[in-house]
Amino acid sequence: MSYILVLAEKPEVAADIAGAILPGCENHKSYFTGVYHGNTWTVTSAFGHLLDLADPKEYNEEYAHWRIKDLPLYFPDWKTVPAAEKYKSERLKLIQGFLAQADSVVCAGDPDDEGQLLIDELLDFFHYSGNTYRVFINDNMVSNIQKEFRSLKLNDDYRPLSRAAAARRMADICFGINESRLAGIRLKKQGLSVGRVQTPTLGLVVARDESIENHIKELYYEMYADVAVASKTPRFQFKADKVCLKNKETELILDRNWLEEIGSRYDGKTETVKVTEKKKTTSPPLPYNLTTLQADMNKRFGYTSAKTLSITQSLRSKKAITYNRSDSRYLKEEHYQQAPDLFRTILNGSLVNKYKLNFRIHSACFNDKNVTAHHGIIPQCVNIDLKTLTAQERNVYLAICDQYAKQFMPPLKQTVSHAVIPLQDGSYTHSYEHSCARTIDPGYTAFFGRSTEEEEDEKGIYLPEGVYDGLILNHTIEEKETKPPARYTEGTLIRDMASIAKYVEDPEIRAILKRKDEGKKGENGSIGTVATRSAIIENLIKKGFLKRDKKYVISTDLGRNFYHILPPEISKADTTAKWWLIQEAIKDGTETDVNAIQRSVVEEFEKRKDTAYKDVKLQLYTPKEKYDGVWNGETVSFSKTWGGHTFTENEAQALLEGQTISFRLKGREISGKLARQTYKKREFVGFQMDQKEKSEADGYVKGNWKGKEVAFKRTWSGHSFTDEEVARLLAGETITINAKSKAGKDYTVSGCLANQTYKGAKFVGFKPEFQKRK
Repeated sequence: MSYILVLAEKPEVAADIAGAILPGCENHKSYFTGVYHGNTWTVTSAFGHLLDLADPKEYNEEYAHWRIKDLPLYFPDWKTVPAAEKYKSERLKLIQGFLAQADSVVCAGDPDDEGQLLIDELLDFFHYSGNTYRVFINDNMVSNIQKEFRSLKLNDDYRPLSRAAAARRMADICFGINESRLAGIRLKKQGLSVGRVQTPTLGLVVARDESIENHIKELYYEMYADVAVASKTPRFQFKADKVCLKNKETELILDRNWLEEIGSRYDGKTETVKVTEKKKTTSPPLPYNLTTLQADMNKRFGYTSAKTLSITQSLRSKKAITYNRSDSRYLKEEHYQQAPDLFRTILNGSLVNKYKLNFRIHSACFNDKNVTAHHGIIPQCVNIDLKTLTAQERNVYLAICDQYAKQFMPPLKQTVSHAVIPLQDGSYTHSYEHSCARTIDPGYTAFFGRSTEEEEDEKGIYLPEGVYDGLILNHTIEEKETKPPARYTEGTLIRDMASIAKYVEDPEIRAILKRKDEGKKGENGSIGTVATRSAIIENLIKKGFLKRDKKYVISTDLGRNFYHILPPEISKADTTAKWWLIQEAIKDGTETDVNAIQRSVVEEFEKRKDTAYKDVKLQLYTPKEKYDGVWNGETVSFSKTWGGHTFTENEAQALLEGQTISFRLKGREISGKLARQTYKKREFVGFQMDQKEKSEADGYVKGNWKGKEVAFKRTWSGHSFTDEEVARLLAGETITINAKSKAGKDYTVSGCLANQTYKGAKFVGFKPEFQKRK
């Protein structure tokens, strides 16, 4: 009888494996034991990485200090150390004991490079020399887990994946430590952070924000004509011959007189109208991967990408959905075979009739060739009681169910009529064109609606196929303005991280990034992974480089200033592309040194170590954003925020007009208006809260203090001020009183009146200067 150990990446996966292959096993909370095929098995798990890469100070205590002379810090085969968290160190000791007894180990890390590394590094750390096998668990269904365990693979065949992941991991820490320390030292600010993925992500947002703010509106023109054709009068749009467009890059027409001349020439003329009809089929969108799910949940419910990731992790632990960190939108043929049972199980089978699901429909999502380690996120074949889910979990779960249900619904079928009137203009041929779609079968859109573009396509007048005479009645020219791109939301930023190659100018780097994602449907020249992108965004916000502004993610002044002084060779996606080439070489065996990427990091660092960040300054704070306008006949600026409340455009306008506004803040009703104020001898105009009328009946005393009328509380910490003490306080004196602590102990304290702020509210009250226990 052999003793076999199964090592999963997460506790919930270990529990599912044990339930599938060891029915009736002993549950010891942190591990499971039982007999399977005549052998003794133990199933346990890690908690993500149980080993961290060592801090530089663990090599040399002197490295705890940030010094230029120590850079670059480089440690070949960067050693791993037990993670600091107590629960992780306890699990590590448990696994160590199991490995000492095991004849064989089955590695059940998540089905990706990182999941391979996470288990392999434990085997290496404890110098395990027994037999090792690999199993890939994409979903937690008992039948699928049993199937995978019937066809275990040799773990050594997948070791190149963990070597490549280890190479990238070591390079990431080497890159981050050296680049961050160099920037922090030269710019005299600790806390600055440079990262292979986070820095180009910051660059995306900075570029987008500056493009918006620096956008110069440009006028352009569009021409339309009403044409009498086939007893109808549709509106045609002018399309210029592309060769003669004034602005080929944007294909906008900037010359109104040119349009006017062409339009006038054809007004009142009868021209040939050729109409063609084509069938158009729009298939339902594919199942979600994590990127598309995060983007959709951000758009529909405002969830941050980190929130959606957390929700999916919870749903996975409840066996509601399959592997949640997937970068794929495709499924295996076996999922197609299992689908009827799945939909008759989930949600009590309600979706089958609700959406009229047709299980004979074979969606393009079912394609074994497009499924590698991962497949799309779909519900598991479990009837989850929605009452056991939180409101947020329900939203995400139902969205995943609906997205999968669409695969068994017919496509949107339309006929599209396209009419063309050729317009000769010397050697150029322009045209008036008109398109309109007509629905034959709404398909899945009958339940889920259509995009704005699809709705617009059906608003015009439909012309049947044929050749007609058309009388051009008149032309109209519309003046329009160019618009800047939209601000990033977390959803759109995540999408662009998955396709950053489209912003890369270097054709070679762009091609490498795209080649990196070949076969990954949904990733197209990306940085980061579906599992790390939300954490990257959160870290940029934590560092103060980005901030949330309602539903948008925008760059701060600190983020912009820092990004613009970064060496250009590390501020873009080029680093990811170059590293990927080395990773691939490690995977295919042409590169045998796991330190190869780390060496390249050091070589590049040495080139700029002596010149980077010299003769530049970093803005260390973000000035308060202000509203500008005219108040009481003078031009003023005042802060957009007060006490944590951000004034809306309407509130700001009302304040400038001298009105009193009201809003709720931290459970209180606040009202006030703009007023001239003084703080630390500095005069300014800002929001001033209306003071509630405070009377003696409310426990207040009134008087003149420092030349202004004030009201303050008669009592403080159990002491009631006498009239004499009130007079002394108003005179600006410091008094000593007997007070009582919350614990009921007596003590003496000295203090005076002072301006104070509590939860955004300003007031005058007794302020202690020191206290002395009796």
